[in-house]
Amino acid sequence: TLRQGQVHTANGMNRFVENVDQKAHRIAQHVQYRLDAGYTIGTVMDALSKKTRRFIGRLKSNAKLDRMAREHLSRRPGRPPAGGYEDVIELGSYQADSWQYAQRLILVVVDKPDPRTGQLDLIPQYFFLVTNWDEAARSGQEVLAHYRRRGTFEDRLGEFNAAIGVHLSQQSFKANEATMLMALLS
Repeated sequence: TLRQGQVHTANGMNRFVENVDQKAHRIAQHVQYRLDAGYTIGTVMDALSKKTRRFIGRLKSNAKLDRMAREHLSRRPGRPPAGGYEDVIELGSYQADSWQYAQRLILVVVDKPDPRTGQLDLIPQYFFLVTNWDEAARSGQEVLAHYRRRGTFEDRLGEFNAAIGVHLSQQSFKANEATMLMALLS
């Protein structure tokens, strides 16, 4: 789906997810959604929850989430293992003001050493996953593993962006469409 020039990542996501959902449920019995941070927005999650569709998404960090993570970022006493740490922490139910439904929030803390120096960063890296899977159906580790199974789409998207995407910066949809078609022909 092509969009006009420089628009926000999530622009048109509700319509896009609705179209995907209709097509996917014609050909598959079970459909699960994996949403990247730019697409994990309240209206999309609310629409999927309303239809009882299962999803896992990464949330963009914000001040409120950062405060929730702070207490889980301290390191264990003693020397860290050579490979570092990765912790999956259940934070319970979370509902942003703009969300209609509360969702399960999971914090993933990744504290891995730099491959060149072997040193840990001053503060561990972390990110948040949000899902409507309940804990009895999928543990936090299973949610993270499922989130990381991306398939090859993102690789193909990266190749597309490197080859053609840089030329699709016009304000006009028609100009972007013409540029893309000409690039594909060449």
